[in-house]
Amino acid sequence: MRYLTTVGFVAVSVLALTACGDTARPSATAAPRADVTGPLAVSCNFTTLKQNARSYAASNKDALFTIIGDLQSLSKNGPNAAATDKAFDGLSRLAAMRGTSAQSSGATGTVFNALTTGFLGCMESYITATIPGDFTVAGALGPGWLYEVRGKDASDGS
Repeated sequence: MRYLTTVGFVAVSVLALTACGDTARPSATAAPRADVTGPLAVSCNFTTLKQNARSYAASNKDALFTIIGDLQSLSKNGPNAAATDKAFDGLSRLAAMRGTSAQSSGATGTVFNALTTGFLGCMESYITATIPGDFTVAGALGPGWLYEVRGKDASDGS
């Protein structure tokens, strides 16, 4: 369980840091930003997650839909370790699809951000409690961004 906690914290931390890749970073001695609220309000809503997946994926047969279905089954009793792992698979699949033919040509940053936060919302509270209130990856479909998610087996969820 300690391994899962460490992997989850590291993965979300990396995601949060890379999402802010093109913003100015304060110096190492700077005080924490007072204007950042947190944690980010997230929820696990499968209707919304599926709608956003249809807008993001080029095909309704993409592995992303299987991951969402599996995540829904695993989440019947609320967030848990297995659902958290599956949600990371979903984030990994989003990363693998990004900028490829698997991504719909009409996909927007707003949808991409909603999918990311939708998967995060299905994770256990030790992860969701650490997401900064101003977290966004809406710009990650544009140039100059890195969005990479790897889990314990380095699988892209496909």
